[in-house]
This record gives sequence, structure tokens and C-alpha cells, in this order.
Amino acid sequence: MNNKLREYIDNLFATAPSNRKTVEVKEEILQNLTDKYNDLIAEGKNEDVAFNIAVASIGDVSDLIRTEKAAAWQEVA
Repeated sequence: MNNKLREYIDNLFATAPSNRKTVEVKEEILQNLTDKYNDLIAEGKNEDVAFNIAVASIGDVSDLIRTEKAAAWQEVA
């Protein structure tokens, strides 16, 4: 399931700049997502339900990605 969670995060951040800050944010979100997923499994949820609940808990990251893009442009300028 860890590969599926990582793939989800990679797809979520597909348009984000490839820089150290983005990698750090992705790893932090992935860790939180993995912890949430594991907690749900421990509560007795099946894998699909746990995945869907964990993914839904992330929310909208579009503002975060926009901020990262703007910061990346400023670094170039």
C-alpha cells in the first residue's frame, strides 16, 4: 500500500516544481498519510476504505502548489 500512497502523492504534486522544498513537503504529507492509513487499518478498516479516508484527509493542496511555483519563479529571477 505504501507504493499506492506514494503514487497518489506524486500525482497530486505532478505540477509542482521539482525542488528541495517540494520534496520535503511531499515527504511530510506522505508520512502523515501513511500514519493515518495505518491508524485506520488498526481500527479494523479494510485497505480500500482506509486508503480513501486517508486520501480524503489531505484536502486541497492547489494553494500550496501555487505557492511553491511562485517561490520557484522568484528563485530563478
